[in-house]
Amino acid sequence: TKTAENQEALKGDLDCLCFRPFAEGIASPLGSRVSGIPGDKRVFVIEQRGRVLIVDDSKPLAERVTGVFMNIQNKVVSTGRAGDERGLLGLAFHPNFSKNGKVYVCYSH
Repeated sequence: TKTAENQEALKGDLDCLCFRPFAEGIASPLGSRVSGIPGDKRVFVIEQRGRVLIVDDSKPLAERVTGVFMNIQNKVVSTGRAGDERGLLGLAFHPNFSKNGKVYVCYSH
């Protein structure tokens, strides 16, 4: 059956968890979000130290970070040391972001 063929074709992929580079130049990433705007293919990557970077994964690896969406490094407490859980911890886009431009952030200060 078609399902059995698909499962057999994927079998090699199920034996391991594989990672690939997403972008270069990102420090302490905590997560990523999309804006929810139809047609907007940007990915927003949250850095613990207080920046939200714009990433375009259609570009070559070294050019994927295309800009800084938000920088609140001067408001965020984060040492950048391993184990420090303070910093910019989350980002959410307002449901009406395309019209009002509002975002919500969670950070330690």
